[in-house]
Amino acid sequence: MTDEPVAPAPPKTRRRDVVRPIYLQERDLDMLVSLSAGRYLTVEALEWLHYPDWRERYKTFLERRTGDPALVWRPTPNLYRRLRALRADPEPLVLRLGRLGQHGSTMLHRLPDIYTLHARGAALLCRHRGYELSDLSYTDAGKRSLKNFEHGIAIGCFYAAFRAALAFSRQAWQDWQDDQQLAGRNPETGGVNYDRVHVAGVRDALPVLPDATCTLAGARYFLEMDRGTTNLKSWGEKIRAYEGYRRSPKLAARYATETFTVLIVAPTEQRLLRIAETMLRVAHPSRAAYLFLLEDRVHPTTIRAAWREVQSFDWQRRRVVDRLVELPTAIRFAAHPLWQHTTA
Repeated sequence: MTDEPVAPAPPKTRRRDVVRPIYLQERDLDMLVSLSAGRYLTVEALEWLHYPDWRERYKTFLERRTGDPALVWRPTPNLYRRLRALRADPEPLVLRLGRLGQHGSTMLHRLPDIYTLHARGAALLCRHRGYELSDLSYTDAGKRSLKNFEHGIAIGCFYAAFRAALAFSRQAWQDWQDDQQLAGRNPETGGVNYDRVHVAGVRDALPVLPDATCTLAGARYFLEMDRGTTNLKSWGEKIRAYEGYRRSPKLAARYATETFTVLIVAPTEQRLLRIAETMLRVAHPSRAAYLFLLEDRVHPTTIRAAWREVQSFDWQRRRVVDRLVELPTAIRFAAHPLWQHTTA
């Protein structure tokens, strides 16, 4: 616990607007670290990571929802109270970013707010946890595109759900790097943190730039979060790059491994199937190295066991424009849990 008070309540304000002062606890500092690692996290994601009693409450919630499907999960109120203090003026440690989602063609509805680390929060971590400022990710709220913002939120949600599930199963993981880190420059070498590979039939070298990467039990994983905005031609190039990387000495030079698995998260069953078809056209001999997950399974209780791999498929000859091509069809998936669950 630190002796730094945060957010003294301003005088002469309405009761519902009062932000009660708090003293920073180690858990608050842990949340700041998570906001640096995940970059964009919801209140629910922060609860997964730092309020482990949510699991018991979640079991009760699921039981109650069987009788009331309209029931909505609510994170613990104490977390909201601490976040209000952490983001209060005049010196906020975190930022809250609002979102709007489109419903149908004309109506807008609010999506869960997002929290991200403020520069002051990063400086605080440097003082209390010994970080270098260059080691931390913090956000300039005035500079973000909507497309990249929502994509970053999807990566952050995966990070939180994956980390919480691994912690619950007592599994160790290492070397998490998100797209921002991978696309950045290495301060020691001045080069980029990803590789390019040449593949047959493509003039320019293709980048191997996943949305995130990490190791689990010594195995290397690359994450691809699909939001339905990447065309299938680009998916084909992405998979060709991965297959070229699999045979390239650059893989071992950067990651000290000769193998890897690509984790693909898709928003709908139909989209998942189309990406799987594209993968099979390019890399069917390596299909076991591509695992698939629906976006609504990105939750600590489902992210371990809900992965699928292509078990079998058929080839079918179809006419595409003016030529006949062999296309994968009748794709059948099998369950592929990422690790064996244990709390021992």
